[in-house]
Amino acid sequence: MKIKFAALFILLQIILTSGCSLAEDQTIDNKSKNQNAQTYIVGSGEPAESVAKALNNASVIWDPIHEGSRYYEQGKYDLAIATLNKVLELNPQPSEKGVIKSILGDAYEAKGDYQLALNEINWQIAHKPRHENPEYVDKLLARKQNLEKLLTAKNQSLQNQTQ
Repeated sequence: MKIKFAALFILLQIILTSGCSLAEDQTIDNKSKNQNAQTYIVGSGEPAESVAKALNNASVIWDPIHEGSRYYEQGKYDLAIATLNKVLELNPQPSEKGVIKSILGDAYEAKGDYQLALNEINWQIAHKPRHENPEYVDKLLARKQNLEKLLTAKNQSLQNQTQ
């Protein structure tokens, strides 16, 4: 019991000093390369070194996601897109991938790359079951319609310029 408490205490210190977030939507199974430290420690009896390793692995994914998000917020869309596409190469978990695809869609839209933004929205719609969050899915569907209109207008404008 003392070992589990000590491991939990060390885990909390690591979380507080590393800035890692352990939100419920980041839950990752024990077989995954990027394990959520809470899942890893509860009932596993793993030593503190293993918990620290799990937190470090989680930051491998979330640190660049946050970096890509910061680039987007700063208007550095190309950097955001490049950073987030690199993270996708790490084969993130579905919840992580959903966050990445959302930011990518925003960045592509801000750049005027409506087809790429639409691709990201379509991925989100396909991978977000309606029963889990119907309001969010409704917003995605409305955004999809808006992007389709923007894409049509852009294509018509390009077509008119070539005539």
